[in-house]
Amino acid sequence: MSTSQSFIKRFKTNPKPLVLDGAMGTELERRGVNVNDKLWSGLALINNPDKISQLYQAYLKAGADIITTATYQLSTEALKERGLNQTDVYDSAIKVGVDSKKAFYADNANDIRQVYIGGSVGPYGAFLADGSEYTGSYRDISQEELAQFHEFRLKYLFESPQVDFIAFETIPKFEEIKVLVNAIKKLNFKSKNPKPYTLSMTCNDGETLADGSSFTTVLQWLNVNADEWLVAMGSNCCRLLHSLKIINTINSSLTNCETLKQNNVKIIMPDLG
Repeated sequence: MSTSQSFIKRFKTNPKPLVLDGAMGTELERRGVNVNDKLWSGLALINNPDKISQLYQAYLKAGADIITTATYQLSTEALKERGLNQTDVYDSAIKVGVDSKKAFYADNANDIRQVYIGGSVGPYGAFLADGSEYTGSYRDISQEELAQFHEFRLKYLFESPQVDFIAFETIPKFEEIKVLVNAIKKLNFKSKNPKPYTLSMTCNDGETLADGSSFTTVLQWLNVNADEWLVAMGSNCCRLLHSLKIINTINSSLTNCETLKQNNVKIIMPDLG
């Protein structure tokens, strides 16, 4: 059984929640790492990979079941602007995760948890570095351009056997959700080793995405268009005031989404970071 198959089986058949790791950029800052850059935590892959590894191991020791690659802020365009080879950088991100797992197991021989690696894919707004990942107010950009923007990173993480699932994070825009879901559906359709994925959205309140689209509308679209490899959805970077409302809104919307219910799609607890 591949690790991706192991992940989806564990996710869908075991009622015990899987625990994600926590913040990357802000925690690196607290540890003295300079991430004041358009690449944000991705800069640490180049300058301080050891600090990322230390942070991963700290999260694992605290009980995390999942670590996510430090690729949230990275993209073809951002790396080309720096003259960096994107393949080398993504390889480094995956290697740090794999090596951190090995180091954790070596130091905690009695811990029998299976640790999973999520390939982090952030929104187009993260590349813009203007806060639009929290508003969805991108410049005029077509779905074709968005698809091209995400293509290489998504495909590279998808094809890595060390990456157990794809984590779409902080997605503020309904049109971008459509692009990402359609892109990974195509990859899954063509692959002998389909890969699970999760979707975490940025919200305005307990009922709408950052761009104003309702969660109900998004879930109705996913019910028709997402494949069976969508395993969880939720929200991140939300206010504590809205967190319970988000869960209730998604729960109530799922009652009318037969396909998502049959696929046993889980709800990601809102990340307040």
